[in-house]
Amino acid sequence: MDPMDESLKKQIATLLRVIHVTRCSKEDNVPCQIEEGLFLGSIGAANNKDELKNLNITHILTVANSLAPAYPNDFVYKVINVPDRVCTDLKQHFDECIDYIDEATRSGGGVLVHCFVGRSRSVTIIVAYLMKKHGMSISQALEHVKSRRPQASPNAGFISQLESFERSLCVEVSSIFQSPPFHSSMAVHQDPIPSLVNTADEENKTTIVFKLIHMWKKKKVVERNTAQKISLKIKTMSHIAVERNRRKQMNEHLKVLRSLTPCFYIKRGDQASIIGGVIEFIKELHQVLQTLESNKRRKSISPSPNPSPRPVALLPQKYPTAPQLHQNPNFNFNLGTENHHHVINKELAIGASCNSPVADVEAKISGSNVVMKIISQRIPGQIAKIIGVLERLSFDVLHLNISSMEDTVLYSFVIKIGLECQLSVEELVLEVQQSVRSDAN
Repeated sequence: MDPMDESLKKQIATLLRVIHVTRCSKEDNVPCQIEEGLFLGSIGAANNKDELKNLNITHILTVANSLAPAYPNDFVYKVINVPDRVCTDLKQHFDECIDYIDEATRSGGGVLVHCFVGRSRSVTIIVAYLMKKHGMSISQALEHVKSRRPQASPNAGFISQLESFERSLCVEVSSIFQSPPFHSSMAVHQDPIPSLVNTADEENKTTIVFKLIHMWKKKKVVERNTAQKISLKIKTMSHIAVERNRRKQMNEHLKVLRSLTPCFYIKRGDQASIIGGVIEFIKELHQVLQTLESNKRRKSISPSPNPSPRPVALLPQKYPTAPQLHQNPNFNFNLGTENHHHVINKELAIGASCNSPVADVEAKISGSNVVMKIISQRIPGQIAKIIGVLERLSFDVLHLNISSMEDTVLYSFVIKIGLECQLSVEELVLEVQQSVRSDAN
């Protein structure tokens, strides 16, 4: 043949191809649904991106030559590069195409199978899939496809390959059902289904075999679903056990926190109230700690002079300067000068109290310290302010105990008398009383 004629023939074929693509893009651009998640169409349907997205198609199987993927970034493509000819061996690609369709449907998306016109190559793949997955005969599968896409018509070579594929499926099922039993004792209880296949009429044998394929595959699916349900149930029970253990540990931790926190901080017994009360209690303790640290830092910067005897001015003014003494063998107070040392085994029983509707304040001198008790309504930030007042009056907090009952709180202080302190016991309780009353107001 003349090279000019060959070139002209190729140009004409290319032109006809472009014309057909244009016509398909306008007239045949909607995929035909064969079943749930499986679609059939032409090149026009494969190029209709909006419709593919609307149908939830995620995979595209192209069974044609010289057709490149149109949207490789939006869909998962598989290309079977075969021409539409009678001599083309399409059967060798049946298994990989069927596996690709299964993978697409299991992932939750849809798959479009197309060729150039959507009539021969793609229809052959769809028919082979229905035969293997649903146990249909070639006539049943082809009739089902034509009911969804009337122009479906595989060429004679593809029909012959489908008939060969059908026979191979029959052989596969026969080998499954006619395999010898594992034990001789099972020979008596052989399945009657193989005998049914062997005794059936030749015209009905194919239909029976495909029904058996469908039953066998359905049984496998049920077994797989049962195994998945059992695995899911085990995971759920394990998760429930873990959550139950976590709740038990949380309840134990909440019980410990509630026992360590004064009850007036916790209004209710629920988890949020307990944690909120603990946080508030920790904040108040943090304020106390900051106050004590600042006092310690201040003393380290400017140390006090050599210790001298405690001023007598702290004694109550209404008592004489020589108060009544009580024997206390556990108390030793050294009062000495450069030339004389006196050891007194006695304790001053001197105190004062100041009561009001807001709080009751009582203070007693115990050796070189003062024991002070305050009973009042619980007020947020109250303890930090009381400690601030004591430090301002030149007292050092040696010990603090907090007890509570409902909304009433008892503060028990053991405070050390500072060297610069010039207050009496009455003045001390008045200062503390005024501080508590200001908080209440």
